[in-house]
Amino acid sequence: MPQLKEENPLAIKHMVDYSKQLIKMITVSNHYIDNLLSGMVGDKHELDITNFNDFDDSLWTLLIQRWLEQFPKSVAVSNDQLTQIVRLINNPLKAQGEVDLNSQITVAKRYGKLVILNKSKKSFSTYQKNVDFMVPLNRWNQIEGGRSFGVFTHAPDNITPGIKIHELLLTEADFPLIYRHPKPGDRFEIENGGHQKVARFLINQKITTDDRKRIQLLVSNTDNVLAVLGYRVAKSSGNQDTNKYYLIEK
Repeated sequence: MPQLKEENPLAIKHMVDYSKQLIKMITVSNHYIDNLLSGMVGDKHELDITNFNDFDDSLWTLLIQRWLEQFPKSVAVSNDQLTQIVRLINNPLKAQGEVDLNSQITVAKRYGKLVILNKSKKSFSTYQKNVDFMVPLNRWNQIEGGRSFGVFTHAPDNITPGIKIHELLLTEADFPLIYRHPKPGDRFEIENGGHQKVARFLINQKITTDDRKRIQLLVSNTDNVLAVLGYRVAKSSGNQDTNKYYLIEK
């Protein structure tokens, strides 16, 4: 500093003035970024990244950095990590992906959203994974998320809002019915006699990797998928040996 003052007596004043200008520019920038974020940030630490294709890499970098600063425990992020996140956002061929920030925290792209995951908990929202079980007739079964379902021999007389009723055509060989998690190769019958893999259905529905872990199926005793609970019921093919039952979800 003494050498700078000898070279230019006003050097320190110029540095202070420039610092003040930078502070003003950062304040204006943060105000602009915060306004953008207010329309992009959703619940559960989610950032909506759809419909923002006109954002360039510099703006995305500022948005991500500011977004991470606003968490209860500010997450430190390097320039290299910011670059990886922006590349992930801009990659149309990769609907899902992750960038580790540290040993505990990951930023993940889940289709049209960016989310922060706690790797020790898999996500900031926890859930109770259900075990497989045999499904008795005419009885409600409590499952994850406060939901219930049952398979009944008769449709209810009164249908209250929020209840979904699906018809199942089943034979005696289909019983007992089983509630279980999807397995590789699971598929269900669709229209025109075709079949669709459960995994492909979940991808087409844009169900995230984390949410797929909560998906449960209703299957027959012969392991035919009857329903992806909460999302889709397989097409039932009736014949003289089948009887009508009712899958009810609420």
